[in-house]
Amino acid sequence: MRVGDDAASARYVRNKIRACDEAGIASFAERLPAGASEAKVLATVARFNADPEVHGILVQLPMPKHVDTHRVLATVAPAKDVDSVGIESQRALMGGLPGLRPRARRRA
Repeated sequence: MRVGDDAASARYVRNKIRACDEAGIASFAERLPAGASEAKVLATVARFNADPEVHGILVQLPMPKHVDTHRVLATVAPAKDVDSVGIESQRALMGGLPGLRPRARRRA
């Protein structure tokens, strides 16, 4: 999920989608306008959390200044936190508990 029109973020999301396509992973990009309210951003994350067809959520940063980035990241369900950026995901990562883990892309 991306909020706003940051060019670097748009490029990063395009590259993520391309990498998913190459790996045979279904993906989609949800983009909200820069003026989207924090409530709208949180509701979008909640919708993804509740959707059994969505297995992972990546929140693209930066968020617009009027949106509390920490609150948005904390809203992502730990079981769907692809980047392990939420508090519970960090706790599991540091404690060696099971969960999704970010992985650096290996270059040839």
